[in-house]
Amino acid sequence: MEFELLANIKEMRLLYTQSFTQAGQRHNLSQPEIDVLLFVANQPQYNTARDIASRRGLAKSNISTAVEMLRQKELLEVCEDEKNRRVRRLFPTAKAEPVIEELRACQAAFFGKLFDGFTPEELAQLERLMQHAAENLHRQVSGGAEPAQDTSRAGNPRG
Repeated sequence: MEFELLANIKEMRLLYTQSFTQAGQRHNLSQPEIDVLLFVANQPQYNTARDIASRRGLAKSNISTAVEMLRQKELLEVCEDEKNRRVRRLFPTAKAEPVIEELRACQAAFFGKLFDGFTPEELAQLERLMQHAAENLHRQVSGGAEPAQDTSRAGNPRG
């Protein structure tokens, strides 16, 4: 199961990236630019390069380059934080709105393909399971307690 999960994550990322190919070409946007613009638009409470790096897992150098390119294309505004001048807040511009709408449609199409044939009940169950897995991940990454060890895989060389 572990190998399949990791392989599926890789394929999922590939399909996700491919979902934006045409829109990216149409708007002359690289994948990091798409990722930054969508992240800031979809999660406005997380609007710094640091937020994007920690929550989206993008390299800081890619974020920096993407922010500068988006700023030059007038799709992103960079503002100094009122309380801390060293912090730069990122905001999509009005010019970015139609681009964001198209990118959100690409994102929705990706999820539509990924979850094709799922019932609403299955999607709700998947959401609960993924939330549980996310909580486990967060606990482990932040140094929380170890979960009980599953001994049902004893003797399994992959387990």
